[in-house]
Amino acid sequence: VLNLILPLTIALFFLSRRPPARGLLAGIIGLEASAIVVTFSRGGFLTLAVTTMLFLRTLYRWRERKWVFAALALAVVAVPLMPREYLDRLDTLTHVDTEASAAQRVESIRFGLPYVLSHPLPAGLGVNTLILGEERASEGRLVHVRITPPYGVKEGSVCPEPCVEVHNTYLDYGIELGWLGMGLFLLLVVSCIGGAARVRERSAGIPRLRELSVLAEGIRLTLVAFAVAAFFNPWPYRPYFYYFAGLAVAAGAIYEAETRAAEAPARP
Repeated sequence: VLNLILPLTIALFFLSRRPPARGLLAGIIGLEASAIVVTFSRGGFLTLAVTTMLFLRTLYRWRERKWVFAALALAVVAVPLMPREYLDRLDTLTHVDTEASAAQRVESIRFGLPYVLSHPLPAGLGVNTLILGEERASEGRLVHVRITPPYGVKEGSVCPEPCVEVHNTYLDYGIELGWLGMGLFLLLVVSCIGGAARVRERSAGIPRLRELSVLAEGIRLTLVAFAVAAFFNPWPYRPYFYYFAGLAVAAGAIYEAETRAAEAPARP
């Protein structure tokens, strides 16, 4: 969630003109980035790295190069200050066999992906099937449906073994809703990212819509952050994405309304 809030916070920083507001937002940005590190999340680190690189590219295009150099310098200074345990955990990204949870995530993908590929129709196992299974497992009750080696469905089994939790939003959609449901979700994600990008590009050259352009870029990068983080988290049907998808739609509606207002003939 912190990775989803961070791009919008950065966008608000560049929209602000008052020094106190900018100082407050800069502090919030630092806290959000630090909190992502403190979670020791590998997926969080990868998402942060992707969105940071994309935002630096955007700043370079906006000719805000002083902020690009400042961010790079801060990153160089921050790396030696990171806890050794955090760096060791990041090392498991390339050495998954050295850490149990990393190996389990890879194993879940290996079992979940073949299941999705081999079950295009009918429409999966049903909405929230995996989530209900997780809740029942945490309560010590029987799990009705879980993905198990070799990607079959285990009825009435008790977790944790041999059940595998699939930590991938896209695979969760594919398992529960089939190819059609997964495809519609992917189409929604891509269309929202594209919509925010179009608003950013079209409003960038209009001085009175500069703020909308900056905000649209923050929304776009938030959606990109979700798209990346979804590879590492079981987030189907949770509201995170839909909040920011709604913002992308709203940004498009604002742009269209402003454009129509500018093109309307002045009343005598």
